[in-house]
Amino acid sequence: MDSERASASSAYYGTSETQSQFRYEIASLPREFLYEDLKTATNNFGHKLGRGASGSVFKGELKDKTAVAVKRVERAEYGELQFRKEVGAIASVQHVNLVRLRGYCSHQTEIWGAFFIVYDFFPNGSLENWIFPRRDAQDGPCLPWKLRYRVAVEIAKALVYLHHDCRERILHLDIKPENILLDDKLHAVVSDFGLSTLMKKDESIVHSAPRGTHGYIAPELILRHGMEKSDNFRMSEKCDVFSYGVLLIDMFFGRRLTETDGRNPPVVRLEFSKDMWQRLAKRKLEDKIDKRLMKDRKFNEQEACTLLHAALWCLEEDPMKRRDMRQVVDMLEGRKGCSIL
Repeated sequence: MDSERASASSAYYGTSETQSQFRYEIASLPREFLYEDLKTATNNFGHKLGRGASGSVFKGELKDKTAVAVKRVERAEYGELQFRKEVGAIASVQHVNLVRLRGYCSHQTEIWGAFFIVYDFFPNGSLENWIFPRRDAQDGPCLPWKLRYRVAVEIAKALVYLHHDCRERILHLDIKPENILLDDKLHAVVSDFGLSTLMKKDESIVHSAPRGTHGYIAPELILRHGMEKSDNFRMSEKCDVFSYGVLLIDMFFGRRLTETDGRNPPVVRLEFSKDMWQRLAKRKLEDKIDKRLMKDRKFNEQEACTLLHAALWCLEEDPMKRRDMRQVVDMLEGRKGCSIL
């Protein structure tokens, strides 16, 4: 059995020299799991937590009783180089608001193969469960305003780290409520680097295929009607900034900005932004904020204005007009004035 596993590993990673180089490059990687161990831990992948743009996620329990989340990506959807980049990128990040990698696995047979990435499991689930009312229940969990604002700041700080403080800049490219986990004290932890793209420090734009989730993708990554088809798009950290702006609106409204009733999303965004700027000038937000927060006025009006202002900064159609995440953090934490005129 051990020889078979070694053979399978060599088939993917190549020679022992190649494997050693790979492990050297990601020296902080905690553990390489065996496929059989992950299969046992997840009860044959029987407890599915959800599916993201880059793969399915399952709940598992290791032999030491540690609860984990296991992301599985089919090899047909994911290349070897992309997998190595993701594992290396996640292993290298050290930030309190970014998910911690526990290990990885590469599995290949003659007829099927997959990559696996193992994270800590968060019993409070994702932000989605805490800001959107449940359709089948009136009294689902509702994240209080104070914690919503804190979570917004924590996500922004995580993106600042990815964009500006890593050895290689990392574009997340799939920021949305489902990819924001909440720990036992309801602090934000950004997860799912499955679509991440690495950028050198001196690069401002990379060219790649469009990625992300409908409704959260920056407009510059969406082909306009009548334009020539292309497999390469100009990506920058401003793509994440736009997605973050959509996320802020979701948190503010308690529903998705992407719910456009079939109307043209760019038109809806422009109409929405115009309306919100006018409301900000008049500080007339009560009928737009999540109605569950209006009970006993359990929200801070100034913070609400600041959060909405930051969101509108991020939602500029022209990426050059969007602020970067450092400026957003400055605004949310009160280090830059917010003149609402």
